Amino acid sequence: MCAGHSPRPSPPESLSQVAVAGDDLLLDGRPWWPTGMNAYQLATDWSLNEGCGAQVDLDDFFASLPPNSLTRFDAFQSHAIHRDTGTVDFTAIDAVFDAAARHNQLVVPVLAPQDSDCDAGGYKQRDWYVDGWRQVQDGTR
Repeated sequence: MCAGHSPRPSPPESLSQVAVAGDDLLLDGRPWWPTGMNAYQLATDWSLNEGCGAQVDLDDFFASLPPNSLTRFDAFQSHAIHRDTGTVDFTAIDAVFDAAARHNQLVVPVLAPQDSDCDAGGYKQRDWYVDGWRQVQDGTR
């Protein structure tokens, strides 16, 4: 277990299921058109990581959304490295998943940005998508 990492709570008894039927998206078997937000900063916790953007009260954020909203957030390496110790610490990223689950919301974690904002990898060109993502960049692990 990583420093600062607590055991994960049990998942809700009923998790939403997203599926495809022909050209349609389904949520729990019913037609669905996802709506949501790009809340890149959700894994920012200034007491734990370098973060990117404002620190957000996760329960307030997810409680304010319509049911089954879809939220994109950054789950970059910088959010998983403890700012003081330099050790791997997923606490802030785990907190996003846990808060979303408590509020029955859907999330899409993004591991690297196209434009390099809040990431040491630089702007992504075709070669990065082919195999460049396998290369360790300066300032990363």
